[in-house]
Amino acid sequence: MSDNTIELKVLGISAGHTNSTYTLILEEVKGKRKLPIIIGSFEAQSIAIKMESIKPVRPMTHDLISSITDAFQINILRIEIYDFKEGVFYANIILEKDGVQQIVDSRTSDAIALAIRCDAKIYTNEKMINEVGITTSDNDDLDNLDTDEPVDDDYEDDDIDEIDLDELDDKLEEMVTNKSNSLANRSIRELEEILERALEEENYILAAKVRDEINARK
Repeated sequence: MSDNTIELKVLGISAGHTNSTYTLILEEVKGKRKLPIIIGSFEAQSIAIKMESIKPVRPMTHDLISSITDAFQINILRIEIYDFKEGVFYANIILEKDGVQQIVDSRTSDAIALAIRCDAKIYTNEKMINEVGITTSDNDDLDNLDTDEPVDDDYEDDDIDEIDLDELDDKLEEMVTNKSNSLANRSIRELEEILERALEEENYILAAKVRDEINARK
């Protein structure tokens, strides 16, 4: 790694402009600059359930990959987000096995989903931060970040498992699609019902938000 390497941390995930996209916010460890990356719903859920310590009914793809690397004693050393071209971020996963390192090309969202499962550090460089990073104050809300810049991960709509809102009940659909409907106005019993339904539908992002609201009232 060069002298201008910048370590990043996962700050959070906010809803995107459509039901099938979310904005992953990375922030430099020693600074306030942030790197927003648009990701698909599947990747967002995979990252969110690990951040919120929610255990899915069955292992997700990134859990499976993590289990395989553990079984074969392959260490994920770090993630390097090294370039941004034509609206696409480029990342490498640095692996190590028996003292030998390998570089594996990866989508940025997949690399980060693995990094948080393996406690691997995430890095970028000064050029990246200067070109596509943003600077906000400590009081800025993630949902208010300006992500209209072309900072998009390289996913295709056909390649992600979108949340099927048609299969959710009216209450859950309303809460997913209408941010103005605050969880704070729900009773504990309603929140518990919504949490149970969200987990059944594998909507882990909503489940995490509902769980946080329930915990805040205890």
